[in-house]
Amino acid sequence: MNSQVKPKYKFKFGDLIENHYASEDNPRRIGIFIRKKSKGHFEMTDGKGTFWLSANDNDKLVKIGNIIHDTPPASTTTPEDKEAFARINAIYYSEHQQFLNQRRELADEKLRADQLTKVAEDLNNELFSANMTIEGLELEVSSLQARLREEEE
Repeated sequence: MNSQVKPKYKFKFGDLIENHYASEDNPRRIGIFIRKKSKGHFEMTDGKGTFWLSANDNDKLVKIGNIIHDTPPASTTTPEDKEAFARINAIYYSEHQQFLNQRRELADEKLRADQLTKVAEDLNNELFSANMTIEGLELEVSSLQARLREEEE
């Protein structure tokens, strides 16, 4: 039997998750999904700098929204909610920008590696041609030396 824990959920970055196992006053009852981690855990945050892991086999984790795509109705939003929403969006955009920068850097590195590979292949081909030319010249010299010996005899 396979001992690996398989995730029951397909949460996405920014999903607002409520853990019904946690008590109402537990600050980790509601969190924002960051990513799946190995060994059967989800990385979560409160959007204020605190991070924790939640077991992904917890059947009491429920998606209640998404901080990126869902905006609460203005009539039910408190100033604290607006601040929290703005802070979480700032974190998201900062993380997203870092991700895009890393992708650009990797693409640049790949391009440089491809260019260096092409240069190395060209140099290798030139070296091969030079070696072939040298071998051809050595054969010509040997042939001329053999002729000279024959003529001397």
